[in-house]
Amino acid sequence: QFEIVKRTFTITGDTHSHTYNGGTQTITGTSVTNLLDGHTLSGISYSASGADVGTYPGTFSGSFKVTDALGNDVSSNYSLETIPGKLTIEYKSVRVTANDLTVAYGDAVSLSAKVEGTFNSDTVSFDLIRESGDNVGTYAITPSGATTQGNYLVSYVKGTLTIDYRDVTITTLNGSKTYGDIDPALSASVSGLLGSDVVDYSVDRIAGGAVGTYSIIATGE
Repeated sequence: QFEIVKRTFTITGDTHSHTYNGGTQTITGTSVTNLLDGHTLSGISYSASGADVGTYPGTFSGSFKVTDALGNDVSSNYSLETIPGKLTIEYKSVRVTANDLTVAYGDAVSLSAKVEGTFNSDTVSFDLIRESGDNVGTYAITPSGATTQGNYLVSYVKGTLTIDYRDVTITTLNGSKTYGDIDPALSASVSGLLGSDVVDYSVDRIAGGAVGTYSIIATGE
């Protein structure tokens, strides 16, 4: 007695890795091995789908049909083995960059940052802290937060706060005297200072004793 047994062929589902893109991603590719030459497979579908970061196994559906080169159904001569693949969705890189900021001494400081790489209405959480100090100079602005947030791998880039000089105006006040008298005390008004801050300056006039008009000048460092 001579027996012919069914031929086993194999369908292997694709395995792929994709970066999170804000939507559902699907893979459908397959490879088929051990069908005889000229035989064609139909009726089987395969897919693996997912949206968020993670691993999603593929699944097969349908009933297979194998036809020969003449179009005859030879399915009864085959048995099917399936090997599912998987779809892996990986983290999307996002960068949080503290915005550089320049203010005048004494002005309010409002820190902000730019977020690059998110999709749709997705957000990432972060804090902004600046190096302490209120005098003229430069100070680091440091963003911080969790490295992984939802579907994102987050990196952080520092910025710089620059506190610049504040404009102060010293205005000399007019004065007068009678020819031959001693000069009165010269003075000036100061505008632009904050709180109890002071500036050092001196007031003098152009030399001369004859009747006339002389410029009064304020000087300082």
